[in-house]
Amino acid sequence: MGLLFPHLTCRLPLFVTRSRMRNKKAVTILLDVIPTSVQFIAIVVFALIGIFVFFNLPVAFGLKAVTVSVFLILCLAASIYVLTRRKQSAFEHGSDSSILSSTVEEKLQAFDDTSTFFSSSLKPKESFSLVANRILEVLPADTCVLYVEDETKTNLRVSYVIGEHIGHFVDVVIACNKGLAGKAYLGRSPIIDHGAVFDKQVFPDKDLSDIRSAMAVPLARNGLSNYGVIALYSSKAKAFTQDSAKLFDAIASRISQLFLSSFALERNLASANMDSLTKLPNERAFFVVIENRIAESIRYKERRPLSVLSIDIAGFSQINDEYGFATGDRALVFVANRLRQLLRRMDFVARIVADEFFIVLPTATAETAEEIKGRIVDVFELDAFDVAPKRTMKIKLNYGIATLFKDGNNSGEIMKTANERRLRAKLPPKPVVVEFPRPYAN
Repeated sequence: MGLLFPHLTCRLPLFVTRSRMRNKKAVTILLDVIPTSVQFIAIVVFALIGIFVFFNLPVAFGLKAVTVSVFLILCLAASIYVLTRRKQSAFEHGSDSSILSSTVEEKLQAFDDTSTFFSSSLKPKESFSLVANRILEVLPADTCVLYVEDETKTNLRVSYVIGEHIGHFVDVVIACNKGLAGKAYLGRSPIIDHGAVFDKQVFPDKDLSDIRSAMAVPLARNGLSNYGVIALYSSKAKAFTQDSAKLFDAIASRISQLFLSSFALERNLASANMDSLTKLPNERAFFVVIENRIAESIRYKERRPLSVLSIDIAGFSQINDEYGFATGDRALVFVANRLRQLLRRMDFVARIVADEFFIVLPTATAETAEEIKGRIVDVFELDAFDVAPKRTMKIKLNYGIATLFKDGNNSGEIMKTANERRLRAKLPPKPVVVEFPRPYAN
């Protein structure tokens, strides 16, 4: 047989027996890469060429028939081998669809349902908590970390972290090309880091000896540019395999849009509750906060006093008329920044409308509120506002204070009282009538 077509048998890898294969792995990869349909077409073409060649050989007809029969049997065996090899490869390595159907569909079914119904109503923290806990159930990891690019797109910041190694990732910021997260951010596929070598090089001051395996995958905007990275860490050596990476990549593609929707929701909520000029909370946010604070004060009564401070800018309309609305806007920003700096951490200041501000003062009695007001007055008497080039002015404020249970029992009553007192402070002082004794009247 070999004497009749030695070149043909050498050129067809399907006809080469295992004993004559020098690189079985190379042949296996070749068979896995070439589509099955292409392999079958190649076998048919070779069979036709072989039949043509053999029937034109200068030998007896009986020998031709035997040769063609043997050749066709080999072609049939090659076809069977190709089909068997394809099934065996799918069984050994597993396809993405089988992995997803057995793992993702079963383990993350609750996540799929939740993301379907709440994809546009979950905040980033809630979305990450949901996703991370599901991922830790599916993959052999102890900690899940979400890195998100900053506004400059030059750094990755740890936004959220869940798991056993939280302490390693608090307030972590790395360059977009550093560490495991940076390498994943610049790439398009999952990265496995046995020994967490990449992060140990970036954080030489941190003791990461308890982390022995790491894996990260980028999060992309609709399959385009990356906006973040989700990473897993484990205390076990070689905890992640290539199958783990495939599954992690599939999960990332499903949760990427969920995170984008959560970030968009957070931005919308922030803009809906923030004054665009002063960057202070607006009236809507103020009423949410004051109602919550009043509910706490009602619950704890004497232990949680509450006062409010109503403020506006004296002569604000004159500033607009004389120097223009742009200067008036700068005056509002000036006042907002000073109020933000002067108040306690627990206090809440909001711009209500025009030049009116309201401040919620938790745990503040009427006396405490007067002290806070006095501190504000002192600063504004010393701090000058640049109203024009080489010209400054002192901005004066009008104040009105009201205390819960003393000036009203709900938000409407105390706000009304504070506003009335502020408006009275704007009125000019009443004339003083001096009465002299009658002998001196004339």
